[in-house]
Amino acid sequence: MLILALLDAGLSLSGTVVRKVGENVTVKVQKSASGNVKVSWTKDNEKLEKLPKFDKLKYADSGKYECEFSMAGLTQRHSFTLVVEGMPVIKSLNKVRGNDGKHKVLICEVEGSPKPNVLWSINGTSEESAYVDGKITHKIVMVPTANLTVSCTVFNDLGQDVRAINVSSLFKEEEKVMEKQDQTDDSGDQAKLIVGIVVGLLLAALVVGLVYWIYMKKSKQGMWKTGEEAGTSEESKKLEENNHKAEA
Repeated sequence: MLILALLDAGLSLSGTVVRKVGENVTVKVQKSASGNVKVSWTKDNEKLEKLPKFDKLKYADSGKYECEFSMAGLTQRHSFTLVVEGMPVIKSLNKVRGNDGKHKVLICEVEGSPKPNVLWSINGTSEESAYVDGKITHKIVMVPTANLTVSCTVFNDLGQDVRAINVSSLFKEEEKVMEKQDQTDDSGDQAKLIVGIVVGLLLAALVVGLVYWIYMKKSKQGMWKTGEEAGTSEESKKLEENNHKAEA
């Protein structure tokens, strides 16, 4: 007996499929076979656990999708490449001070596809991260000598986005730090001066009190001696008078 195995399968999408970010895409599997068919998916050669769903497309959804149909020794593969596009959007624009404190680093994080170009309104040493899943981070190193407003402009074939950030001078920041230090030092000196004055006044009061106490003590001793001397004179006079009376 001759048994024929039949397998006819396909996908509703093929070739390169271009969609905008946020859109929905539906993938349908079409198969006709004489037996049970096993279906498996990969994205960029990495296995997927189930049929991909594309609700509100993200840049990370871009890639090559391949579906494999297998049955009783028969195998068919069908694929499509999904490209998610969108105008660039600046997700964040930040500034940080360099580790050495002598420069500033501006960081612009962008999403968009095709890969956005990044332009700064100032000159400096730039650095660009790898472009992955529609995201890119662009940095620029600068030494601001005055207060500036720096803009980051990103663009591709679909549009552009611009954002600005204020950057203060490194020299003025250093001056402010020095002023704060001077004010702190002045406050410390004033506090020390006040403490010194208070201690001086206390010592002066202590000395005055000690001198007064010594003076009062000596005064009392003088009065006691004067009283003794007066009593001795009166006794001498009485003794002389008694002597005269006896002679008479």
